[in-house]
Formats: sequence, C-alpha cells, structure tokens
Amino acid sequence: ADGETRWIRDYGTKLRDAAGNAYRTHGIAEDITEQRNAELALMESQRRRDALLEANPDPAWLKDLQGRYIAVNRAWFTRRGLTPFNIEGKTDRDFFSAERAAKVVEEDRRVVETKSVVRDERNWKYADGASWIETVKAPVLDADGNVTAIVGLSHDITERKRSEQAVQ
Repeated sequence: ADGETRWIRDYGTKLRDAAGNAYRTHGIAEDITEQRNAELALMESQRRRDALLEANPDPAWLKDLQGRYIAVNRAWFTRRGLTPFNIEGKTDRDFFSAERAAKVVEEDRRVVETKSVVRDERNWKYADGASWIETVKAPVLDADGNVTAIVGLSHDITERKRSEQAVQ
C-alpha cells in the first residue's frame, strides 16, 4: 500500500478429491524481504571484495584460520606461474615445499596469536622472476575482536634489495 517493494515466497498446492479432481487451492505466502536484502548485500560485498583483489597488481589473498584459501587474485596465480583455478580449500602445502609452507604457516600463527600485522621479507625464486618479496599479513577481526581470517599481500622488492646491496 505504501509503494514499497517486498519479496514474497509463495507455495501452493491443489487439493484433490478421491477421484483426483482439484476442488480447492491451498497456499502460503511468506515475506522474505529481509532475507533477500541480506542476500543482495552479501553478494554486493563479495563483488566489492573481488574488485579490490583484482585491482591490486600484487598478489593478494584471504585465508581462513585453518590456512585454507578463501580467495586470491589473478596476480597470486601469476607469481606462482599458475593459471587461475578454484583455489578454495587449498593450503600452502599444496603449493610450496614443506620447509617453505612451514614458514608461511608460522607467520599465519603469529598473526592470529598477536592479532597484529606481520611483515616479512624473503628471498625465494618465483615464476614471474621476482626473488625478493615483502609480505604483509593482517588479521580479519569480527565484532568481538576475534580473528576470523588472515588477509595478505606480497610485493616484489627485488630492485630495492639490489639498490641496498649496491649502496653497501
């Protein structure tokens, strides 16, 4: 009556007599506007997250507390010489040597335990030619201050390292 659009889920069925003839329709309508608006807001949030990830030219990722990837950007794949595929559920052990994966897992543990940003510089060879990488990881906190995920970014600092070595 006020012009507001509402989302309705309706169910209906025909009631039949013993001979199978329909004699009445029975139905229920449920207002699902709040649920639908929440779904639309979540989809918009996911589109924004994906846009932020893809706009970043450096590898970026989001992992859950078990170290499973939730999302990565295209640069993440490029750095590793991989073509994009569904990464959800994979861990660092799926991509790195045992030694390297252990270091990454240790960094993630520090982020969770300290609830703070962890920075690291590492000298590892990557498929895209980078050899020195600065990685920044940060906790994702819920409304109560509990860590729910880990977000990370890696930046190629090879040229900076070469310059520092030349100065020394």
